[in-house]
Amino acid sequence: MGFSDGSTANWTYISSKDAVGIVALDKNMNIFLVEEYKVAWNKEILQIPFGEAKGKSEKQLLVQARNEMREEIGFDARKLEKIGTLMRDGRVRGKFHIYLAQDLFPSKKPCDEHEEVRVVKMPFKKACEIFLKQKVDVTQTSLVGLILAKERLGLKF
Repeated sequence: MGFSDGSTANWTYISSKDAVGIVALDKNMNIFLVEEYKVAWNKEILQIPFGEAKGKSEKQLLVQARNEMREEIGFDARKLEKIGTLMRDGRVRGKFHIYLAQDLFPSKKPCDEHEEVRVVKMPFKKACEIFLKQKVDVTQTSLVGLILAKERLGLKF
């Protein structure tokens, strides 16, 4: 990489597939989170349903968001809207696409091979509190997803 002073440096980055994350809310404003073992941290992490995107078009991302919900929490949504796209940090090339799912209905699909998750249902307000105050280990996607959903819904708590 060249700089304005004429110097150069070698920078490396990891190329990663895009991913989708879903803030899934029921009619009573409960959120469905998943607790899943993450090898990188060697522990269980509480997060929004999340998974690798199989394509990049808006239609493919929407299909993947629905698949992740069905696999991880056993629900689909009548209302599913994209609320944000995040770039990963400067060392990883890829994007996170965040969706807000409402008007949920049961629609179970088997999890991916070698994927074990535990569904955690809690009031959305409580989830925002524990994630924002970092009472649990927080992934950037989950934290930003909750903030974006709270803003989209116009909630003040």
